[in-house]
Amino acid sequence: HLNAQYVLVGDDFRFGRNRTGDYAMLDQAGVSLGFDVARMQSYEVHGLRVSSSEVRLALQQGRMADAAALLGRPYSISGHVLHGAKLGRTLGQTPERPLGFSTLNLAF
Repeated sequence: HLNAQYVLVGDDFRFGRNRTGDYAMLDQAGVSLGFDVARMQSYEVHGLRVSSSEVRLALQQGRMADAAALLGRPYSISGHVLHGAKLGRTLGQTPERPLGFSTLNLAF
């Protein structure tokens, strides 16, 4: 449904239930569905293997500089702002911070 013409995957690429799909299976699908498949070797940036898993881990751990190095650009997120129940205003309220924490609801 994506009308892909070329799919590039990493050397450890797996997909599907229990990660049973592999490069050979994707390549075979490409032959029957009319798209090319290629695989590239992994590489490192500043001692970190470049992968989506490593980017997610860096973001979860707040290592924004590592995430930026792996992505080749600063991490960003976009979406449409939604109005919520205004509960963030009550988080962490103190006399010094009467409005609590600013929060943001995004629709992707």
